[in-house]
Amino acid sequence: MSVWSVSCCYYFVLVLANVMVVFCPGVVQQVGTGWNTATSEFLAPTTGVYFFTFAAMSDHNTHFRVSLRHNGAEVVNAYGDATGYQMGSQSAVLYLNAGDSVYLQLEEGRLYDATSTRAYTTFTGFKVL
Repeated sequence: MSVWSVSCCYYFVLVLANVMVVFCPGVVQQVGTGWNTATSEFLAPTTGVYFFTFAAMSDHNTHFRVSLRHNGAEVVNAYGDATGYQMGSQSAVLYLNAGDSVYLQLEEGRLYDATSTRAYTTFTGFKVL
């Protein structure tokens, strides 16, 4: 079984090979394995069908576009516009092979995140089959 939920912090975006990976250091819950805090990515421990969902908030007077990536390929996007603090969310069901990677990438704009324990950007996933 693999179930996890993490809170993310935009202030610490990882730049790996010119890719802005949304850094998610706050593990809210994890049962099983798969979440890699150091790289902010899910690495499938076993082959199967997984469900992923994420939500993010735009910073004041800015927009954002965040994509869910599977082995680097764009799967779905969420967008929040620049008219105040706007939420965007998206979900996907993916077939993963053991070792496949799933992560969030900031494509454009800026996310809002407080330095407190509030989590405005979250990322959750679990194995379905």
